[in-house]
Amino acid sequence: MTVRILCMAASLRRASLNKKLARACAVSAELLGAHARVVDLRDYPMPLYDGDIEAADGVPATAALLAGQVIEADALIIASPEYNGGPPAVLKNSLDWMTRLGKADGEPAGRTVLALKPTLLVSASPGALGGLRGSIVARLMLSQMGLQLLPMTVAVGQAGQAFSPDGQLTDGSLQRSMESAIQQLILLAGPRG
Repeated sequence: MTVRILCMAASLRRASLNKKLARACAVSAELLGAHARVVDLRDYPMPLYDGDIEAADGVPATAALLAGQVIEADALIIASPEYNGGPPAVLKNSLDWMTRLGKADGEPAGRTVLALKPTLLVSASPGALGGLRGSIVARLMLSQMGLQLLPMTVAVGQAGQAFSPDGQLTDGSLQRSMESAIQQLILLAGPRG
C-alpha cells in the first residue's frame, strides 16, 4: 500500500516560505515512495469560527472539502509559519471548523476527522530559529485536536535563502533531516503488522 500524505502550508501568502517547504516535503515524500499532495488553504476560504454561523448555516462547504482531503490521507505534513510566537489564525480556524464535522464515518462517537492522524510539523522562517518558537504553541494546539504528532519538528531558518531555484533545500544536512522525518511519518502511517 502506498502511503498518501497531504501537505498543508498554514500561510495564505502566494510566495510563502512555508508553501515552498510544503512542496519540498511533497517532492521528498514522493522520492521516498509515498504519494503526496499539496493543498493551499487559500483554496478553502471560510469565515472565522462562530457558533452562530454554524447554527444558522452549518459547517462551510470548504471546511467539509478540506476535511475530505484529510480523511483520504494516511498522514499530514503541516508547514506552519510563526506569527508573533504562535501558529497563524488560518491554520487554527481551518482545523476548528473541521473538528465541528464530528466523527469520521465508522469512527467511535466524538472522534473527529483529525483524531490520531499521523502528522509531521515543519516550519520555515526568515529568522535564525526557523519558526521553532511558534512550533511549540502549534504542537500543543495540534495535540489537543487529536493529531498524532511525530516528536521532531523540521525548522528551516533563514528560509529566504534556503531553497534552490527548483524548490529544494540547499543545506544537505537539513534536507537529510527532512527526509528522515518524512520516512518516520511514512512508517507510522503505513500498514501495521
